[in-house]
Amino acid sequence: SLAGRILGRGVLLAAVLLLFCGVLVGSSRTGVRASRPLAVAVIGLLLLTGGGTWLLLTWPLHPMILPQGALALVIAVVLGRGPALVAALVVAAGLSIFLHFDPQLLFAAFAGGVTAALTVRQRRERAVLAAGILVGLAQALALEAARAASGAPQSAAALSAAAQAFAGGVLASLLAALVLPFVQRWLGVASRGQLKAWGDLEHPLAARLRERAPQIFTHTLRVVALAERAAKAVGADRLLCRAGALYHDIGKVDAGDDEGPVEDPHEAALQRRRHVEAGIRLAREHRLPRELAAMIAEHHGTLEMASLLV
Repeated sequence: SLAGRILGRGVLLAAVLLLFCGVLVGSSRTGVRASRPLAVAVIGLLLLTGGGTWLLLTWPLHPMILPQGALALVIAVVLGRGPALVAALVVAAGLSIFLHFDPQLLFAAFAGGVTAALTVRQRRERAVLAAGILVGLAQALALEAARAASGAPQSAAALSAAAQAFAGGVLASLLAALVLPFVQRWLGVASRGQLKAWGDLEHPLAARLRERAPQIFTHTLRVVALAERAAKAVGADRLLCRAGALYHDIGKVDAGDDEGPVEDPHEAALQRRRHVEAGIRLAREHRLPRELAAMIAEHHGTLEMASLLV
């Protein structure tokens, strides 16, 4: 029955979503709440399936014209290639389950999503628009390859489907470029340009630390150099590590040089807590991205030391 088909497809789609949620929770980075990437993925998939169903019922279009690669492009920029590859599989499976049980559609959609995930690197927002051409080509070629493998003859309808698959890749890049700034702001993920600006030693907040607490600023420069070398050694995000190191002690900007070492461990712990809390307040005032604010909050640990509870 129609109700049984709708219910069955809904259950399959829910199972795919649960799998995707589990992968995203495991891949969430420090400073990014797990619930928000999950919301981006779920909302994106529901909008694609719901909006795609309405569009295909209203207009006689091929399903591959839908901007299926947009979710993979966005996730590749904000979370990295691993979650983006999973997003590519989930979107392809979800659309295939919800719209058509068509292996050709599944193959072409997955090819476009994988191309989107592999073409764009993390924090490379400018590559999103150029990636649309590659995504479109991958979808068109995959659709043609699937048609040839099935033995179906070439026709005007097949050429039209390939053209719409290419257009779907271009539309995906345009949609991703449009929504990406809002997603980054909501997740608290800084763009590459923002990290360069925050990591500049002439940034007003960094200059404030240099002028009011020169000794702390000298220590900060050493930490910045170490952080950059460590990031290079392990393949971490150098810009993120540099900016985080530059502002990790920003809470001492008002304490100046008077906040020196103390012998009492209890007072030392309270002193560290005070400048961390002051740093969090400054981060909110200056609207630091959540990733950088997390480094300020956590650079002295997140738990009370048992030795100080005696």
